[in-house]
Amino acid sequence: MPLASTPDFLIDAQKRWISSFLSIVEAHLMGNDARCVAMQMIERLYDYARGPVLFKPTLACESQAFRTTFAGAVSYFVGGDPDFPNDKGFARNDWVSVHPQNNHFRVDGNMGMTMGNFVFVKSSGFELVVEKTFVFKSDDSGKLRIVLHHASLPFAQNQ
Repeated sequence: MPLASTPDFLIDAQKRWISSFLSIVEAHLMGNDARCVAMQMIERLYDYARGPVLFKPTLACESQAFRTTFAGAVSYFVGGDPDFPNDKGFARNDWVSVHPQNNHFRVDGNMGMTMGNFVFVKSSGFELVVEKTFVFKSDDSGKLRIVLHHASLPFAQNQ
């Protein structure tokens, strides 16, 4: 099913991702089951039910940099998986907000793509800028699901 040519639906999809991400953070900070909340988020927003999702987390490297499994995504958000021993759980921080700074959108048939920065803000005021690319695909019921999630830290020119 073709998607609308306006990016408003992509902005809404990003807002759903941000809200769901912050729900994981809140669950962790409140001592609730953040793993369960992360699993629910991934089931609701990602397309693992129909095949591998191309998932490259922000703070992952070497053999753990590229993930195509549900378990790999859960581990990145909350940690605790022995198959991904470097994961500390990106959502296990005191993030209080996330602000997208979109650079560009593209709509092609039943796929929509976003590229830009997400600014993650901690309660201390610390900001982490993350470069994000999402590819959303409309499933058979018209619901947008993430089929590609790429995140990285900006390249430092002075390296």
